Amino acid sequence: MSKQNIDQLLSKRGVPPVSSNLASRIIAAAEIQRDVPFYQIVIQEILSMIILPRPAYALAIFLFFGLIIGLQIQISGDTAEMSSQELFSFLEIQEGDWL
Repeated sequence: MSKQNIDQLLSKRGVPPVSSNLASRIIAAAEIQRDVPFYQIVIQEILSMIILPRPAYALAIFLFFGLIIGLQIQISGDTAEMSSQELFSFLEIQEGDWL
């Protein structure tokens, strides 16, 4: 397609008429926003910043924070003396368990 063909196609296309109440609709929409309390606007803005566009990023961030929080927890003296076998005993399947 050449530039002239595109110009001809655009000139043939009709321009839709502007509605007569466009200004009043804009003003009415702006007035609705004023009635929202300030704390709701703040909460909506914070939530929109937290929501991530891709779930993989959210998973990575939550795993990172979980790792950081897990490293910050100090083990008391009682659990420090426990062996690793006792700590992971919940992984062992014994006869009569739910399986």
